[in-house]
Amino acid sequence: MNTRALFESAVYLLLSFAVTASAATPPWARAILCAMAFLVFAVFLVIPKRNWATAAHRRPSAVVTGLLLLIPLLQLVPLPAGLLKVVSPVHAEFIGQLIAKDYLTPGWNHRLTSIHPYNTLEHLLLLLAVLCIFWMARRIFTTPEARRRLFVFLVALGLLQALLGLLQYFGVLPLFFPARDHYEAIVASGTYVNRNHFAGLLEMVIPLLLGFTYYFYLTHIRPDIPWVPRRRKILYAHPLFPVLLLLMFLGLLLCLGIIFSMSRTGIFCMLATLFFLGLIISMRHGRRRVQMLVFLFMLGVVCYAAWIGLDPVIERFDQLLLADTMHSIQRIPVWQDSWKMILDFPWLGVGLGNYEFAFYAYNSLPLSVIYNHAHNDYLEYAADLGIPGALLLFGAIVLLLGYGLRVFFRHANPTDSMMALGVSGAIFSILTHSFTDFNLQIPANMVVFAVLLAVLSSVHPQNTNEPVPE
Repeated sequence: MNTRALFESAVYLLLSFAVTASAATPPWARAILCAMAFLVFAVFLVIPKRNWATAAHRRPSAVVTGLLLLIPLLQLVPLPAGLLKVVSPVHAEFIGQLIAKDYLTPGWNHRLTSIHPYNTLEHLLLLLAVLCIFWMARRIFTTPEARRRLFVFLVALGLLQALLGLLQYFGVLPLFFPARDHYEAIVASGTYVNRNHFAGLLEMVIPLLLGFTYYFYLTHIRPDIPWVPRRRKILYAHPLFPVLLLLMFLGLLLCLGIIFSMSRTGIFCMLATLFFLGLIISMRHGRRRVQMLVFLFMLGVVCYAAWIGLDPVIERFDQLLLADTMHSIQRIPVWQDSWKMILDFPWLGVGLGNYEFAFYAYNSLPLSVIYNHAHNDYLEYAADLGIPGALLLFGAIVLLLGYGLRVFFRHANPTDSMMALGVSGAIFSILTHSFTDFNLQIPANMVVFAVLLAVLSSVHPQNTNEPVPE
């Protein structure tokens, strides 16, 4: 086995650990994930890579990576009093009042923009570990074979989580600690503590499977079907048509995993992503055929869920609906309070990972209600990193989404089209889910998302006149 295959296996190991170790949310799991990522990346840096294919867009990726690391580093650097008043006026004024009243002794740590430096340092290490995995994935998954293997691995990982969640829902397996006492009703959550983040993982995997199905059809079935009136009968009689049905059935299982997670936002994002993918495929191929396939697939999901039994789903959904509705209503004042925090710390934020600590001073809800996340990734990252940092992060992701669509429409290589379609769907789903949840604060979903972004950002732009299969 060559060194490239070894590092590819190491990335698979990191992904598996992050997902199965309670989504790497416990401190011990997060510490192990960071240690593993740093160790693998250190070895990765020193080995020769003479025969490795190069990745595209290295300079833009390096600039974004450097700026994302620079912001939390600046939050940990003592600033002159005048500069601190400019970049963090509320924090500087508050510290000054405490020092004037002899509540605090002047020190270097009071001239930091981060209100909780040790927590910022901890989250900076996690961010650094995710970026290390991102840069390894950029160099490892540069060949079509490696990208196909990655897609197969992530789909298999998602299917295992979906099957585990379905077994939990039907009482065959218990919910994993610490999720077992988290819900009043039994839901599908896999190895995740939070069912919404479990749904977030499956939302990223479903577009990958659909992209792989699209690739399989174009490369293995479509060339054998001539444009004749009876082409549907030829399709049904094709020896690989059962494989196509199997892939669609696997996609149906992933959709059921989201449905039985009882995540309302997850179900909405799943439907929105399927329509999004159907739309962009129909823009490249026959509109009616694609719309019909999307409709039949969604009909299959609904019928199969009804065959399993939707009554228990509705009953359990009702048990969670009241609590979820209360949380949803409470999120509106939380978002308003978060926006006030952002306006007070617009340039460098309160410090990476410090949203929970800063929110205590802005919470307008009863003191018995504690929100450690904003349930909106855009607002939370704007509060943690400042408005420029949030614009940099999400602006880069949106640009990659646009680049993925460009690759899908212009690349003649079916593997690149598959990859662009799947990753674009995953980005769209997470960006949609981020309006009402915090999937991009969960280490496991951060790692999976970073690997997908790395694969997309490494694709070379290709302008070719080679005909595209229709």
